[in-house]
Amino acid sequence: MEGWDDLRVLLAVHREKSFAGAARRLGVDATTVGRRLSALEERLGVRLVLRSRHTLSFAPAAAAVIARAEVAERAIEEAMGLASQERTRARGLVRITTTEQLAALLIAPALPSLRGQYPELEVELRGDVDVADLAGREADIALRAAKVQGDGLLVRRAGELAFGWYAAPRWVGPAQREPDAVPLLVLSPSLAQPGERATSRLLLQGRHVVLQSPSAQVLREAAAAGLGVALLPCLTGEVDGRLVRVRREPGLRRSLWVVVHRDQARIARVRAVSTWLMALTSSARQRLAGEQAEG
Repeated sequence: MEGWDDLRVLLAVHREKSFAGAARRLGVDATTVGRRLSALEERLGVRLVLRSRHTLSFAPAAAAVIARAEVAERAIEEAMGLASQERTRARGLVRITTTEQLAALLIAPALPSLRGQYPELEVELRGDVDVADLAGREADIALRAAKVQGDGLLVRRAGELAFGWYAAPRWVGPAQREPDAVPLLVLSPSLAQPGERATSRLLLQGRHVVLQSPSAQVLREAAAAGLGVALLPCLTGEVDGRLVRVRREPGLRRSLWVVVHRDQARIARVRAVSTWLMALTSSARQRLAGEQAEG
């Protein structure tokens, strides 16, 4: 704001009573002070400062300009202070994207603790297969079981998600006696990460797959209905009293990642929620790894 910069020069000259003092106050040279002051006088069409070789005084018109400049200065400082407070205060909307199961079983039950720490936060929690575009501001934070790549993204490892085979009680005995003969329910191959595809092929080779789905919830419900044995995240399988874990699948484990765009990470509310998510996944380490049941 060129006009305001010139007014700042006038205020500095008024307070220091000299061009040299104003220059030191503003961190410029005295020639710049004189030039900016002349530009202000030309823009206003009135003489403000009366200069002589040894003295400096202010014309009558300067008093009104200085008074209004001081009012503007206070307003700008107040606005800047409010903006700084807003930036450092954890309040407002934070949008989290994750999978359906992590949203429902990990994050949602823990939201009261987040609200307890930050009562002025509002959370939008999105759980689906599609990965929201953080760079495009579709979400502020992502918690994913796949490492998200992209320019300007801050990616932190937040834990590990284990998988296991789960079934209704009627299938437990057959699954243990003849594991190759029981019907299997599995996530759609398109959802497998590159490092998992070979492992998945070996696990399923020669076995009887009767259902594929992109949704762990669909697989869980089908398994609970008795359709077969489902390969599920342990976080999903352990919370369902209708299912029994046949065994964990040590060959399938996924790292969890908290992802924030670098620009968003500077905002207090986003920083607070991403830190909370890291703490949440750490405290839920055993549940995520299938080492203990819910509760």
